[in-house]
Amino acid sequence: MIDGQPLACFQPFIDTATGRIAGVEALGRLRQADGRLASVGPLFANPRTNAAALRRLDRQVREDALSRLHEAPSDWFLSLNISPRWISRLRAEQPLPSLKQLSRQAVDPRRIVFEITELGGDTQRLAQVVARYRQAGARIAIDDFGAGYSQLDRVLALQPDILKLDMRLFQAAALGGPSSDVVKALAQMAEKTGCWIIAEGVET
Repeated sequence: MIDGQPLACFQPFIDTATGRIAGVEALGRLRQADGRLASVGPLFANPRTNAAALRRLDRQVREDALSRLHEAPSDWFLSLNISPRWISRLRAEQPLPSLKQLSRQAVDPRRIVFEITELGGDTQRLAQVVARYRQAGARIAIDDFGAGYSQLDRVLALQPDILKLDMRLFQAAALGGPSSDVVKALAQMAEKTGCWIIAEGVET
């Protein structure tokens, strides 16, 4: 059972060149009866949580985020998490639920980044859906790049606009050594391809 009122909270992305907020990521939360906010993360990580209820929760959080994007400066982007496992279940001709939500909320797709959050799902099917997102004007990000296993095949297949470096990789790079060399190489690759690099775990 999913207990609480679904809503979106927002985490900012800071442009290191200007020090200004470039966009925000929508994070799912449940408002409890006592007013506290609880992350939806454990629900999505629990295999016993009903899949239909999770999809409904995900769309409710996304709808809330999109409805509030009009309150933000017009040059901010909004990053929305997308599960490749769910994408793989869509029929080839089926309208994409996320794009229908954008239309319903009158949000310009060019302000949206769809963030691929995990390694599951069929890469070929995922690439087809990503192409439809791009055709609409949205951008694509791959989350947790460098998190313990290679995702190079997914990067080559999807050609993302944004790579979000795994928090542990970036924190290790801050201490120097091989991880630092890896991050520098990724930054050079990103500069050549026009891909953005987002570093997670910089709060401290």
